[in-house]
Amino acid sequence: KKTSVIDFDSMPQIQTDNYRQAFANTPGLLTSELSNSSLLSLSYRGIGDPHESQNLMVLKDGIPFVLDPLGYSTVYFAPPFESLDRLEFVSGGGALLFGAQPSGALNYITHQPDRSKSASLTTQQIFGSDDKNSVTCSISITARATLSARAIATSSSLAWS
Repeated sequence: KKTSVIDFDSMPQIQTDNYRQAFANTPGLLTSELSNSSLLSLSYRGIGDPHESQNLMVLKDGIPFVLDPLGYSTVYFAPPFESLDRLEFVSGGGALLFGAQPSGALNYITHQPDRSKSASLTTQQIFGSDDKNSVTCSISITARATLSARAIATSSSLAWS
């Protein structure tokens, strides 16, 4: 099995959640263009139609992230980059450990809460031309050494003149 790890800390900052740019150096993982920028269509080279990532097992922190993993495994949501620590892509037969999809497994690994502080709040705002704006807020709370939580809220808009 072959595992590719996309670490966002080791690459230049990617604007506007451009998954095509993030997957540029991942062998075999293809991103298709869609008219709706909030949808993400992925496929593995040589296997099936890339329509709505039907042949790819998508996980978030190791838990299936699809509507029906055994039937219609469609992905209608891609998490914002601000919530992700890294992406792991397993190609080949090793991906069958995660589910029955033939073309691999993509695992979104989210940021873990900061356990060195009892509470922390971070925010990021992006403003651009054509009324583009994006706001991300993250709160992390640690109650004990073994109990912590992190919540992220994101809002973005793009208006054309």
